[in-house]
Amino acid sequence: MLLTNTAEEPVSPIHASTHLLNPLAMTGPTIPVQVIRALLHTKSAAARCNIDARVLDPNIGALIIQACSQLLTQDDYAIAKLFPIHIYQADADLAVNTRVNQLITATCTQIDPFIAVKAPDIDLCQVSAAIFPTVTNVVAAAATKHLINQLRQLLSTLRFTQGKLATTPALQHIAPEHRALKLNTWLKTIENDFQSINTAYPQLLELPINHTPLPDQRDTPDDFEHNLAQNISLAYEITFTAGNKFFNKPNHLGLADVHNTIHLMVTDLRTIINEIIATGNGSVPDELAVTAVKIMGNDASIAMAVAQPHHTATALKPVIVTNFLESAALLSGLVNQLQTNIE
Repeated sequence: MLLTNTAEEPVSPIHASTHLLNPLAMTGPTIPVQVIRALLHTKSAAARCNIDARVLDPNIGALIIQACSQLLTQDDYAIAKLFPIHIYQADADLAVNTRVNQLITATCTQIDPFIAVKAPDIDLCQVSAAIFPTVTNVVAAAATKHLINQLRQLLSTLRFTQGKLATTPALQHIAPEHRALKLNTWLKTIENDFQSINTAYPQLLELPINHTPLPDQRDTPDDFEHNLAQNISLAYEITFTAGNKFFNKPNHLGLADVHNTIHLMVTDLRTIINEIIATGNGSVPDELAVTAVKIMGNDASIAMAVAQPHHTATALKPVIVTNFLESAALLSGLVNQLQTNIE
């Protein structure tokens, strides 16, 4: 589920300047709650790494971990209301990171007012500009893993259906002699989609931790990036790696590749659902067309965003991740609909 805050809540004012004000900065969707949860998981994981590396006071680190855990227990709607930061707002990626740090420090103070926790303690050993790209890959990988699991279940259902062609409701409007061929066509289509998304998926698992456009040296503990990836892996039950510390991945080309797979997949699923629902006298629901068009639009937006120069692409990161999560949620709904119709 893609959840953003749509309530009318105050946001940071846009100060007048010589540039035109951006009306989108005060409207549109807010940062998805999945991103906020990923930030909390990442900061908790970083605290563990810094404690192990002995560069952070264990008491401060333990308090950060406890605060993140406490914030993560809140439901999605409560978390979303704490972050009225619109994705079109200037520096939305930095604003949400700052807001998360503020909430963590405030929660730490509530838990133990005698230990002072500051933002530099929370982001210790991390490049601030790389934190949002890291969580972008994390949430995209989690959403893609969910889709892969759904497709695997759908394939199992289709294979099981091969043994009961005569009683499957989805095939009753098809001539008996054509049912096996039609079902086999659907099965091969989903198998190809499953293979495509499985092939693209590993690109999301190499997290751009502490990446920089230029190889700026940073005084970080040995294996910090590797250890952080391992700790994030434990939180999401996904095997992430850190890759090359200085590998420049600001545009999320892997994410764009995975989304292109989602874009192609929606056409296949729409065709199959059309064939199931649109019997001789039936009609195809408009929701299918709306879903397909929205995912196609998101694909175009992401492709254009990743093609931008570095500084422009940085401002577009919140748009990239929001569009990706929306497409994943929409495709998930189509898979569920197809699963329901076939069972």
